[in-house]
Amino acid sequence: MKKYGEFAMLDSLAIKYNYTHDQVFNLSWREAYTMMALGREQLYIETKASEMKRESEKNRT
Repeated sequence: MKKYGEFAMLDSLAIKYNYTHDQVFNLSWREAYTMMALGREQLYIETKASEMKRESEKNRT
């Protein structure tokens, strides 16, 4: 996981999960992509929930 182009992804994982850089660099690709997918899924859920909340508030008025 030490390719030059992946440093931004690894940095974001380290920050999000409060890992040290050594811990993140030692992750396998499968572990890193699973963590990224879970983060994207959570972001999607939060976005959908906020959209639904806005719609319900708009429909009330």
